[in-house]
Amino acid sequence: MANTTGSITLGLFLLLLGCGRPLHPLPPQSSGHTIAVDPLPEIDSRLTIPVLVDLAPIIEKAQSEWPREYTGGAHPCSGLRYRYKVERRGMKVIGQRKTLAAHLSLGYGFQGEYCAGCIMEICVNPPIPFSCGWDEPMRRMEVEMESKLTLDPRWRLITETRFTHLQPVDECRVTFARVNINDELLKQLTPNLAVLEKAIDRESGAVPLKSYIQPVWSALQEPIPLDELGWLHIKPAALSVAEWSFKGTELDLTLGLRARPVVLPDFKLSKPAALPDLSQHQAGSGFQIYTDLMLPYSKLSTLMTSFMDTIWLGSGKNLIRITGMRFFPAGKKLGIELSFTGIKKGVLFLLSVPEIDQATRRLHLKEVEYDLNTRNLMLKSAHWLLDEKIRRKLSENMVFELKDLYDFARRSIQGSLNQKLDGGVVLSGNLVRLEYAGHALGNDALRIRVLASGEISARVSFK
Repeated sequence: MANTTGSITLGLFLLLLGCGRPLHPLPPQSSGHTIAVDPLPEIDSRLTIPVLVDLAPIIEKAQSEWPREYTGGAHPCSGLRYRYKVERRGMKVIGQRKTLAAHLSLGYGFQGEYCAGCIMEICVNPPIPFSCGWDEPMRRMEVEMESKLTLDPRWRLITETRFTHLQPVDECRVTFARVNINDELLKQLTPNLAVLEKAIDRESGAVPLKSYIQPVWSALQEPIPLDELGWLHIKPAALSVAEWSFKGTELDLTLGLRARPVVLPDFKLSKPAALPDLSQHQAGSGFQIYTDLMLPYSKLSTLMTSFMDTIWLGSGKNLIRITGMRFFPAGKKLGIELSFTGIKKGVLFLLSVPEIDQATRRLHLKEVEYDLNTRNLMLKSAHWLLDEKIRRKLSENMVFELKDLYDFARRSIQGSLNQKLDGGVVLSGNLVRLEYAGHALGNDALRIRVLASGEISARVSFK
């Protein structure tokens, strides 16, 4: 019994002697050092902004300057003596392409007499009376006009309005001495219609189009939240007119916005810029935005530890199991503090080169090697840990899935492209691609730079 007890005691002593003191090497000299991150590039992007402006109030105001009813006539000593009245009944506006067409419905009537000869203001023969639409339902007349639109660089609407058609629907054909009373009435009516032409052109030029667009311009200068990803700064630079057309009483105006969007981690509000004059339009659409996705070292450490703590390293009796991992920047390399237990316990410091596979969306830690301080200590007390198989197994298993991070970025950016802003501006867009564009080691996180590209538009309606 005594011999058995002595053997067990000796075995425990030898085992403890084999384990030795825990390994606690000094961390790498480059621990905590980072290299300055290149600023996010800004790429010219182009957005389309459809704007609807209802011109009905302009037309209504112009109509108000044209009397709803007016009268006139002529009373010579001889010839045609007549009086007429015209009543404005309705106006229908139809816009098509760059022309705004208006159809006016008028009611008219006249009454008079024909005097063949006159002496001292007295007809030699009894005058012949006539009337049409006077003491009976008024006759109808259709008037058509069109306005052609241009837009000057200072946001002023310029219209050129003219009457294109003036035709009685059920005309009165009264003729004396080869003079058609109806034709004479139309001559009298033309100057009155010119009043309406000028009123429409004047009111169009007074449209405060710039004041409509300014809120849109200001809203696009406001940073847009992207959840935890940061803030989208559209950074508008210039506006142009891509296309315009009429739809009914609405002016459908498509603006082109040149911007240099970027996603920043912080909310930065600069002084709003005044609405610029219109610039020359350049065709093209779509956006490109660079942003940095942050993979915190703490998160990377937790996830990698939960995966690696099931792995045993070594062979035979020389086995260790990883119990914890901590990642940190070390200049151009990613440092790893690895805690372990088993035949030996303590910590090891490793250095690795992070590489990202765009196709698989995975982070691989390549060129895993022991730090010099760790290597020197291992040569003295645990040289078997320097086995190439152990180092290679560490490298093969240090793979981190980035799919969740990419999906989060995609949802955040997609959401920011589809929301309502101040000033009644509604963004509508679609993220098409999210591409890896580089990475850098920050103080607290691995910064994965991506390039997001897609389509975006902003819609606003003024009614």
